[in-house]
Amino acid sequence: MKRILIVDDEPLILEMLAKHLETTGYYVATATSGKIALQIMIERDFDILLSDIMMPEMSGFELAEMVKKNFPDTSTILMTGFDLADNMLDYPLLRKPFRNTELTNVLSIHQNEAKYIIE
Repeated sequence: MKRILIVDDEPLILEMLAKHLETTGYYVATATSGKIALQIMIERDFDILLSDIMMPEMSGFELAEMVKKNFPDTSTILMTGFDLADNMLDYPLLRKPFRNTELTNVLSIHQNEAKYIIE
């Protein structure tokens, strides 16, 4: 079972994403900030970090870079409701609002790419 940590400062978003991903077979943990996410990641391993970009205290960009440095086996996918150019990012991007099928597709593509790189 793939383990995913979802980070967003909006509790309703966290709840909706967690419910969807649990029904599709993921082990899900959630955090309302980058700081809390890092604390959770010290205690448990995750395959994927799904993080909002715009959050107080620590942005999703900052969190992604810390995860890349300290937890290199964890893949990161960012999400935002703001208009950003995809070529500005080193990470896959989901644009809010998105449908559950879009999330599922991005996760599937991302896992297949990771599998290809490992093989």
